[in-house]
Amino acid sequence: MILMAAFSKTTFGQINFAMMPNGGGGRPTNTNGDDNTQFQYALDVENINQKNGGSYAPPVTPTANTCWSCKAAESYDDCLQKGNFEVCDHIGQEPVCGLEIRRYLSSTRIYTGCAPKKGCEALRNQNFIGPYKWRTQCRIETPALWSRRFGESVCRQCFSTCDAINNPGACLSLQSDVGVPLLTLPVETYWDPLTATDRTTWSQDLVEVQIANNQG
Repeated sequence: MILMAAFSKTTFGQINFAMMPNGGGGRPTNTNGDDNTQFQYALDVENINQKNGGSYAPPVTPTANTCWSCKAAESYDDCLQKGNFEVCDHIGQEPVCGLEIRRYLSSTRIYTGCAPKKGCEALRNQNFIGPYKWRTQCRIETPALWSRRFGESVCRQCFSTCDAINNPGACLSLQSDVGVPLLTLPVETYWDPLTATDRTTWSQDLVEVQIANNQG
């Protein structure tokens, strides 16, 4: 079942990945669930308004350039209940849908929404910097790697924006067949970030994968 939801009239803010200085081989600081972490999504509506002379009014009707947006959701269902479609027209450069999964102990937090393509890719490329698997920011193999010993695991990916009105099946799916649709034919397949434990899939360019599959 593909994600279908009413379009919220809440403010659509640009969601940026904010990267803070880090130490120790690229591994995030142990935050114990605190939202004030090294890598975080930040609503930047005020900054957008300043760039537009204080007159920026985010659109509320989804277009062909949209992402599902949620912040600090504890599950896919929570993301569905808390989120809304976000129009990415306010992104100054080529937009994509950014995804961030944070795990620490029994806690999971999901962030997703519009992001600049270059910025999103730069953060995805930070996933596995480090000499050892337990020293990288993204450690998806086992819960032991997001324990008190190793701290919070933070993983990021990017995928294509979608047409929420005419082709909602190309949008992030949060029910039944969950994950990022890879636009495969004749049967759709999904990349599920909560079950993906292969570092190769977290490093691949999902936007290019989707484009190639869609053209095929």
